[in-house]
Formats: sequence, C-alpha cells, structure tokens
Amino acid sequence: MEQSFNSWLPSFYKNHLKVNSFFALQASSFLALFSYIGRTVTANIIQRFSLSKYYILCLSLIIFVLIIIAGIQFLDADNSKILLYLFPVIGLFLSPLYPVINSKMIAQIDKTKANLFTSLIVIFSSLGSSVSSIIMSILFGNQLLSFYSVYILFAVIVLFTISLIYFKLTDKTFRK
Repeated sequence: MEQSFNSWLPSFYKNHLKVNSFFALQASSFLALFSYIGRTVTANIIQRFSLSKYYILCLSLIIFVLIIIAGIQFLDADNSKILLYLFPVIGLFLSPLYPVINSKMIAQIDKTKANLFTSLIVIFSSLGSSVSSIIMSILFGNQLLSFYSVYILFAVIVLFTISLIYFKLTDKTFRK
C-alpha cells in the first residue's frame, strides 16, 4: 500500500487537483516526511504498547483519514485543495504497519526458521509491490483514479479484517 501511495500521488494531484507538476511533486514529498515521522515515533514508543493493538490503531486511523478524504472528494468540490494535505497524513499511520507486523510475526517463530521467514517476507513484499503497480496501471489506463480513495479504503478494510482475525488466532494459540 505504501508504494501505491508513493507512485500515484503526484499524478493524482496533477490530474485531479489541477496543480502544476512541481507543486504535485513537492506536496507528495510530504508523504515521505510523514512516513519518516511515523516510523521514528513508532521506533521510540513501540515497546510501551502491544504490537497488535498498535497495528490495529494505525489501521483504524488510516480508515478514519480515508473516510474523511472520500467524503471531501465526493461531497465537496472535486478539486478540493485540502486533499493535498490530507493524503500525506496517512503516512504517519501507514509507515509503521510493515515493521510492526513483521516484528510480531518474526518474534513468534522458531529462531532456526527466522532466515526462511525473512526471505518469505521479502518475496511477498515484492509480489505485493508488483501487484500494486499492476493495479495502478489499470486505474491510470481506465481513468479511474478519482475513485482511488474508495479503492484504497476497501483494501485497508480488508487488511484490517484479516489482521483482526490473525491477532485473535495468535492470541488464542499463545493462551493455551
């Protein structure tokens, strides 16, 4: 998800918010800034919280921001400039997801299998990035980017549901 935000945001700003290319790139760089801040904050506070609760909190906040964005997009003017600032805020909550879930999963496996598991993470991360790029090209090709906030909201809700199930199952396994 993080890569799809980084790849489509400048084009979205340019095509749908009608800002020039330079400003679109500059505004998109705030996503990287907020992602950096999100990872830095996470690195400093993660030991104080349950990984699963922190992960669910981050997903919930992404859903909240995406609902606001979708509301602005579809209830307000299509070229609302506030979206220039709201999309990058998602980086605060999106950037901790990958390290948090990987930490949670790696901590639960046998140390002899950690290398294999890390390799699987890298492989599936690459596959996810490739699928994301394919989806982006389809959306760009069919001029469907104006609905992208709804698509990404749906993807985050699916991820949220899968995560809840995963964390419930792992909590039950470790309680036995």
